[in-house]
Amino acid sequence: MKTRMTELLGIKHPIMLAGMAFISLPKLVAAVSNAGGIGMLNSVAYTPNQMKDVIREIKSLTDKP
Repeated sequence: MKTRMTELLGIKHPIMLAGMAFISLPKLVAAVSNAGGIGMLNSVAYTPNQMKDVIREIKSLTDKP
């Protein structure tokens, strides 16, 4: 499905995962991205150093936006 959102973000489906604390974990964020949507991470539960590790984990699980 092509929409302004899909074209702007370079994704396949106009679906965005909400960044929900304690729910939107790296595996879910990557799964949504791998399926063609946008996975979002909530940073409220992480320290800056933990955030770096979580972002690295997500990057290891997907090469999508």
